[in-house]
Amino acid sequence: MKKIGVIGCGTRINSLLKYMEWDPGQLRIDAVCDLDRTRAEALAAKLPGAVRIHADADALLRDPALDWVMVMTPNATHAGLVIRAFEAGKHVFSEKPMAVSFAECLAIWEAWKKSGRQYLIGFTLRYSPHYRKIREVVASGLIGTPVSFEFNENVLPEHGGHICCCWRRNRATTGFHLLEKCCHDLDIANYILNSVPVRGASFGSLSVFRPENAGLMEKYRDADGTPVFCRWPTAKGRDPFRSDKDIVDHQVCILEYASGVSGTFHTNINCPINERRMYIAGTEGTLRADAISGVIEARTLDGRRHDFATGEKGSHAGGDRTLLKTLAAAVCCGMESEEAILSGVTSAVACFALDEAMRQGTVVDLRPWWEQLEKVKGKHGGCLPKCG
Repeated sequence: MKKIGVIGCGTRINSLLKYMEWDPGQLRIDAVCDLDRTRAEALAAKLPGAVRIHADADALLRDPALDWVMVMTPNATHAGLVIRAFEAGKHVFSEKPMAVSFAECLAIWEAWKKSGRQYLIGFTLRYSPHYRKIREVVASGLIGTPVSFEFNENVLPEHGGHICCCWRRNRATTGFHLLEKCCHDLDIANYILNSVPVRGASFGSLSVFRPENAGLMEKYRDADGTPVFCRWPTAKGRDPFRSDKDIVDHQVCILEYASGVSGTFHTNINCPINERRMYIAGTEGTLRADAISGVIEARTLDGRRHDFATGEKGSHAGGDRTLLKTLAAAVCCGMESEEAILSGVTSAVACFALDEAMRQGTVVDLRPWWEQLEKVKGKHGGCLPKCG
């Protein structure tokens, strides 16, 4: 039986529990730890069997009974924990993003190759039947060659309130908002287009969740008196408008891909109309999809409409269930990890470049990053997808 240790017992690991349809005779979560011991105890109580609670991450990593480690902690801690896990001889599943700097991404890559262990990253959209179907349709040539596209992640006010009341509100722990919340989306664009961006520009700011707008807390309340921004437990009793924060609450990005495709991405954390939408225009048709509603439709130049809806919908559109099945298969049977780590680096680089473009007010050339990555990856053969 394979045994897993969990570092970080917060919201994300708890949200995944309902998808852990694992055979307890094959694998189980055997140990947990968290800086807040009460959270570790609460998670352990939900899991089958006797679960050990370690005092800290180092104690868990020293546990010889564990085969795998799940790193479910704030972003700024990912690199250190993942590298130490490899050095301890553990296989690793890490929540996204991979790391908060390019140097950390490269350090993880080197540690992974040196360790010979498996590595998976929680890019749940990659495992979603919804997004896999979009990729299949685009690859089929139904809409011809992609020319331009739009995509977004616009989340509900309560989600925005949650972000502004938890660790995600500060760059010191999160990296920055685009990396934390939207690296999924940049990754899925790379995945569907089988390419990477080579130039990017971006604009954004903190415009809504500011002290001068705190009156919105009183103006928009539920029937029980709860402000709509505080519907999620994390924000209960807190004020997302007056919290200290240094992230943006909206951002618009412009991307040029090595394949010649141009795209725009929009994110906003105060949107009563919740969308995770994608619109791809090709030489022979267009495709429109939205994960929240589950719609996937294409229309070709002859006017014919094609419906490809998978029945999956929601923010992750069924990806969490498939992600956990993939993790189970990796734990029990082994799998090649290079696609996972490559997706982690390429999505992170896109986010790093767009954050730099926004802060500096410039168009950023991503090719120097890809060249550095090629040098690291070139030691082991292969190349990036259509990196130019």
